[in-house]
Amino acid sequence: MQFDKVKPFILNKLNQELPVHLSYHNLNHVHDVLKMSGELSDMENISGEERILLLTAALFHDTGYIKLSRGHEELSCSIAREILPQFDYNPEQIETICQMILATKIPQNPKTKLAEIL
Repeated sequence: MQFDKVKPFILNKLNQELPVHLSYHNLNHVHDVLKMSGELSDMENISGEERILLLTAALFHDTGYIKLSRGHEELSCSIAREILPQFDYNPEQIETICQMILATKIPQNPKTKLAEIL
């Protein structure tokens, strides 16, 4: 997994493509979610692959807003499925990321510790 390469790629994509009218789900929100996910993973002693998966889910969780608001979680997963193989994420890792992203859909229904953190 090449998180250090996918991070600037997605942040640039969000910076270029997120609608400017979004006042909450914007680039600052993504940075905040990334930061808090990292801090919470430290508090929960989550490291290694699980930490990278969590941070990747945080990075991708609102990418669907590029095109739509309603159902953005599913679109965020589609974007993750399209992009992450290029950065050496395998199908199982991508599914774990998508499960975390989908758990953010209201009403939230996290089934794992990582989804709870996100």
